[in-house]
Amino acid sequence: MFKAAEPFTGLLITLIIAIVLFVFRKEVPKIVDWVVSFKRIAKTKDGYSLEGSRAPEVAPPVLSEQKEQAIVVAEIVTETLTQPLSDSPSPESKERWVDALIAKRYDDAIVLLERESEASHDVDYRLTLKGAIGNVKFEESAAAGVEYFASFILQYPKKHQPYLWYALSFLWKDLPSRAEGILRVGLQSAERKALLYDTLSDCLLQLGRTSDALQAAVDGVTADPTFVANYLNAARIHTANAEKDAARRWYLRALDVSNGAEFILDEYARFLTGTERKAETILRFRELASRNSSNSAYIGYLGNAYLAAGLNSLALACYLHAHELTSGQAAWVEANIGNIFKNQGFYAEAVKYLKAAVSLNPDFQYAHERLAQAQKLDAEEHEKLAVILKDARVEELPKLELPERPT
Repeated sequence: MFKAAEPFTGLLITLIIAIVLFVFRKEVPKIVDWVVSFKRIAKTKDGYSLEGSRAPEVAPPVLSEQKEQAIVVAEIVTETLTQPLSDSPSPESKERWVDALIAKRYDDAIVLLERESEASHDVDYRLTLKGAIGNVKFEESAAAGVEYFASFILQYPKKHQPYLWYALSFLWKDLPSRAEGILRVGLQSAERKALLYDTLSDCLLQLGRTSDALQAAVDGVTADPTFVANYLNAARIHTANAEKDAARRWYLRALDVSNGAEFILDEYARFLTGTERKAETILRFRELASRNSSNSAYIGYLGNAYLAAGLNSLALACYLHAHELTSGQAAWVEANIGNIFKNQGFYAEAVKYLKAAVSLNPDFQYAHERLAQAQKLDAEEHEKLAVILKDARVEELPKLELPERPT
């Protein structure tokens, strides 16, 4: 089944989505490239690590088994915005401080962030970078971080960035109660509250206070109806509570507010795979595939949607297209093709593709299971053939006696 994101990575992704929305509203034009670089960092209790992009493992449902109608995928972190604005520094220049942060060269990371902050004329962007500096200081020394943020808040008491990054620094240390207190103070003082509500919702979820987390998301929407991250928070909470109709309504509102942003459409379409809305699932993934026809994940999901609706030929066409896009080097694609061949009785072809999937990813349990099934079915078919051939054999043909020809 679709795996939930790790708490810290999920929180960071939500933060990034929120920041990107500033760009959509043209309030923080230079933050785009910074986000593109920073969103590749996964925050863990042990520090930071760089996430490489990898293909999702999309396993199609098995037609003969109702229990396997759910789509099996790995986590997909969709790039929501990759084209830099004309006056923004290049992503490559940002990657240097990211590398320093990952390597725990905190002084180098701070120098690079300060240099970039000084070079920017955008107030919100500079404050975002200053918040990142505070988090780096906190990562190196909690005492130094606390001192930095205390000064930061005194300097900008009505800005949301000091409270946000201060809270995140505690939240990423598994101290959500401390983070909640900071956010509550920020919500009383900061002029812009939507992002604080967004992070507060994440914080409350970590504390197990689901209803409070939902209320924080709703309050965030009230504070700023154009800020889409809170709509997504509400949708995810309803999804986790198996309240699919309510979740769908929040996703649709998010799509409306964001003018159909691709990353929201992607999340919504994947949400639909866990519902009975097969027709809409097909429709949404067709739209995604039309927007980005070279995205093998979209094509794979569309194949799954076709397969769930019993459109086997269309499903296979999608999988073969994904095979071409990935040059036969993606285990999930090869497994999809092998699985559909197995389901349709083409066992030899199934074995070929499933062997390729296992070779590409030896730990791919789904492919191992289907390969064993296909090999067993292929062997049984050959046994049937042997019986057929045996029954057709005769020891000796009877002698044909012809009547004598009259003289």
